[in-house]
Amino acid sequence: MQKPFKIMLLFGTRAEAIKLAPIIEQMKRDPSTWKPSLLQQTMDFLNLTADFDLDLSGLKNTDYAEQLSQLIHNLDNVINAGQPDMLLVVGDAVTSLAASLVSFYNHLPLGHVEAGLRTYDKYLPFPDEMHRRITDNLADLYFAPTTRARDNLLSEHHSAQQIYVTGNPVIDSVKERLTTDYQSDLLEQIPGDHRIIILTMQRAES
Repeated sequence: MQKPFKIMLLFGTRAEAIKLAPIIEQMKRDPSTWKPSLLQQTMDFLNLTADFDLDLSGLKNTDYAEQLSQLIHNLDNVINAGQPDMLLVVGDAVTSLAASLVSFYNHLPLGHVEAGLRTYDKYLPFPDEMHRRITDNLADLYFAPTTRARDNLLSEHHSAQQIYVTGNPVIDSVKERLTTDYQSDLLEQIPGDHRIIILTMQRAES
């Protein structure tokens, strides 16, 4: 019988946590195979509990070089403590870049969720485009959200045997938590004949 995999999942933004939540839940359903180990920000809504926390609270969101330096240092310590068999990251935040470098230095396999997305402009979006491209260059398994993302990876000479088209885990996360009987005091104050527009803004340059 194959021993359980010990996979460390890393995330440092709300978007990354939402995308990884359905993957973590799937791992929990088969505890004999998966032993998830997490880094968290604030996961109360997703009912996730972290085993390790890389505290970057003293750094500004735009201090990318300092964030990367601190993450690499702290993450290296966490890996030594947790002894995972593999790292799993999502997206294009500095967290993913730090994890890809640390996994490389430690000869540790790396899986990249949301792999293969490209604009082919290294400054658009900044710095995310280069984060994801460097992460893909150091990854061992690619979980592409679309066939176009897969084709991008293939054109960059990544092995087809290492690429899996999985869809977007955000959709799974929404389906898992979508309710038809949602209640909100704020929404009840809005007349029924009014339209509601939801706007989210999270980009640093915005």
